[in-house]
Amino acid sequence: MSALAQEHPAQPGAEPEKAKATILVVEDSPSMRSIIAACLSGAGYSVLTAENGWQGSVMAEEHLPDLILSDVEMPEVDGFALLAHLRENPKLALTPVIMLTSLTDRSNVRRAMSLGAEDFLFKPFDPDTVLEAVSTQLNRHASRKAAAEQLDEHMINILGSVLPHEFRTPLNVILGYGDLMGVIGKDGLSPEMTQEFSREIVQAGKRLLSQTNRFLTLSHLHGDRAMAAARRASTEVNDALVESVVEDAVSLLPENMAMMTDVSVVTGMVAADAKSVRDVLFELVTNGLKFSDRDTPVVIAGRPMRDGYYQLAVENIGQPFPIDHLEHVGNFRQFNRTINEQQGVGIGLAIVSATAERWGGDYHVENLPEGIVRVSVRFPLAGGVVQQKKSLRAVS
Repeated sequence: MSALAQEHPAQPGAEPEKAKATILVVEDSPSMRSIIAACLSGAGYSVLTAENGWQGSVMAEEHLPDLILSDVEMPEVDGFALLAHLRENPKLALTPVIMLTSLTDRSNVRRAMSLGAEDFLFKPFDPDTVLEAVSTQLNRHASRKAAAEQLDEHMINILGSVLPHEFRTPLNVILGYGDLMGVIGKDGLSPEMTQEFSREIVQAGKRLLSQTNRFLTLSHLHGDRAMAAARRASTEVNDALVESVVEDAVSLLPENMAMMTDVSVVTGMVAADAKSVRDVLFELVTNGLKFSDRDTPVVIAGRPMRDGYYQLAVENIGQPFPIDHLEHVGNFRQFNRTINEQQGVGIGLAIVSATAERWGGDYHVENLPEGIVRVSVRFPLAGGVVQQKKSLRAVS
């Protein structure tokens, strides 16, 4: 135990879940430090104490406490400097900090919050107020930690299984044509060969870039989901938007693969930003094109619903979707890999699911008669319905 602080062990009979939490109290007043420490240890917490910000920073780095209570006005290193130091340390950056002060200047609150403090208590305070603030922050921290661990499992799954396969196919094309150019290049490449090799390498590069962007999109969605509720945006879904997304999806198809698309859109405003709408539509269209039987159109439709949502749906005729695997969408599982070598449905639906949830919508997958598979997503309506537009075109 460091000589800089004293440890106050939990009292016998304390609740086991509280006894597991270690709290560091940084306070220059001996009497106030003892009162707070006694209050916390009596409630079942393990308590460490330090006399100032410098000692507090040393104790925090040594013991990695679950929560820190720190006075603002202290000698040598004050609470603000301590807080700034903690937020610069990767091991302590997410540790909840409650600031303590006898000041009534609200600028201290703003400064503490801007530095990353979770809560602010004004002296004098009663024990119940301290315990309530501590319990609240520990529960919030536990929830955030559980969410982070779940996300880590998802990312490990991506890095360990999904990501290598997604990247390997286009990389093999690029490397293969590169090797081939090296082998036959010494004899000279004909204009026809140069065009063919260039076309295949560029196409594989586009697919590789698309996969990279999709993984970045999904990582951003999971990391930013908690902030979505505070964000406000609206986007007009219309024929031009849908057509441009269809063109982007079609550009990733092999050049020898021709597909038909049937676009039917009722223009309307949705409560989501344009990137989210385009990302979702791109995933729906891309999967529809990949898994559609040849010589059958992929139907893209959009319309406002009477229940206050706007529905975007893509239908294709092909293999039935394994509905029982939908529970694995959050884990980015890819379906029927042994049957289908077309990749992307796992991460594609994960993007659709996370984006819809982010904006208060939902998604559905249905196997309809005659081999039709329909994947749809709904965004809340922001208002406004214009006339229906429809186009039918061949994509080659």
